[in-house]
Amino acid sequence: MHKKKTKPMQKIVILLNVLFLGSCSVVPDLSESDIFAKAENDAVNLKSLDRKFMYGMFDLWVDKEGGPFTGWAKSTHMQDHLKELGYLKNGRKEGLWMSWDENGTKISEVYWTEDRVHGSFLGWHSNGKIKVIGQTKDGEVDGKWTEYYASGQLASRSLNKMGHLEKISVWHPNGSACEESMVIDGNGTFTRYLEDGRVEHVRSFANGVETSRKTFH
Repeated sequence: MHKKKTKPMQKIVILLNVLFLGSCSVVPDLSESDIFAKAENDAVNLKSLDRKFMYGMFDLWVDKEGGPFTGWAKSTHMQDHLKELGYLKNGRKEGLWMSWDENGTKISEVYWTEDRVHGSFLGWHSNGKIKVIGQTKDGEVDGKWTEYYASGQLASRSLNKMGHLEKISVWHPNGSACEESMVIDGNGTFTRYLEDGRVEHVRSFANGVETSRKTFH
């Protein structure tokens, strides 16, 4: 009896089915202390993996055998201090990923689905105070975003829809509202300030899309 050969296209379909069916499994919750400890201990350095374009569709993290890697992964600063830690499922970022600066201060907690940001997005200043609270969806900024200066003072509040800015309100570092910053229904201009009150940049939008940006510092 002769074995029926699998055509190249059939092989790709089989591989994609394995990839997507595997993505249905639950990713361990990195926010739990015991799981974090295990992840930190078991994680492979991203430097030991390769980034490879596969199936004509995806850039995936692959192991030495060339297969999509599944498991905990990390990157490090000098002296092997943690820079980034999270889970790779079939070669793509999945679930919660955390990052730290060179001093060991946590600077972000970001959720991923199939290598795209998807879910809550938290960022911190180097002094440990919250920098940004937001949401993402399918790789795009989405929903309400709130940003703060390192002092803790409110910097801006915005509403976004799948990567498009709908409206934003801005405050100066001293707490006063920036009256000249106004984006409504995706149209307008707003100013971003540095901690010392100097203008960082001015951005203009039309229909939610940035049309110009002038940077000062």
